[in-house]
Amino acid sequence: MSVLWHYIQNGTTLGPIPEEQLRQLISSGALQPSDHVWHDGLAAWTTIQASPELAALSIPPPVRSIPGPPQPGNGQPQTPPRKANKVLVWVLGGCGVLLLLVLLGFAATYLWVKQKVRNLQRNPAVAAAELIVRANPELELVSTDYTKGTITMRDKKTGETLTMDATKIKEGRFAFKDGKGKEIRINALDGGSGTVQVQGPEAQASFGAATKDQAPAWLPTYPGTPVEGVASVTSKSGSSGTVVQRTSDSPAKVFEAFEKALKADGFTVGTVHTPTGGMVIGDQIPSRRHVVVAIGTNRGQTVVTLSYREGN
Repeated sequence: MSVLWHYIQNGTTLGPIPEEQLRQLISSGALQPSDHVWHDGLAAWTTIQASPELAALSIPPPVRSIPGPPQPGNGQPQTPPRKANKVLVWVLGGCGVLLLLVLLGFAATYLWVKQKVRNLQRNPAVAAAELIVRANPELELVSTDYTKGTITMRDKKTGETLTMDATKIKEGRFAFKDGKGKEIRINALDGGSGTVQVQGPEAQASFGAATKDQAPAWLPTYPGTPVEGVASVTSKSGSSGTVVQRTSDSPAKVFEAFEKALKADGFTVGTVHTPTGGMVIGDQIPSRRHVVVAIGTNRGQTVVTLSYREGN
């Protein structure tokens, strides 16, 4: 089966097309060596000239020759060069065009770096975000405001825009607003808890470390064991999440404890036994609560993963 390729042309992502068709576009010059291509299995987009499969097919751009000065005809007086032009003549003639291009390149790089350093000093978060957007072939930079601390980018595939507000980045807080005005906030909770909260117009999610207080009060946990929060999501339709615990007690003891706790809370309980633990599944129909307790072992400890859902 032929590999299906995607390619970017004039800022638009196209494809997928068979490899034979892509090779024809490259051979005909419709695609340039610097154009980006990708297919399933590649870790990232690459240029045609950097792809071992396609580089030999690309047509190098024509080399433009720089015409020399017109030669005077027989009988025409030759004007001696002015002394003021000796440096230019040395650069273009004795030094060569290549050195001139190198000098121009150094000058352009210096001005670019100087501007970026200035931007980094003004707003490091926005400057870093701008560099990341420019380096991503699937994103397009729309605008940057270093004074307000905002950067607007566009997804080339979907056309959707997203504006990032980095004014509170020093506090560990980010804000994103899409083209419809909906805002998404990402907050690193205070106190070094290692928890990150994502708040959107319709839901809130939490990732990272947690405590028993952050787990639902109705969720049974293994007694005397710290709670390691992994993820939780709260929306208008309900909540769901995952909590992890580790204990030195045997899997059989942990299994029995959860089975009894869920039955005592009025859950209908089903069990699945394995040599190293198993699963305890609980359903509480009236409250629309569902719990799956997966029990296993890792490095001599019993690991408990509680996945819960309520109201949805």
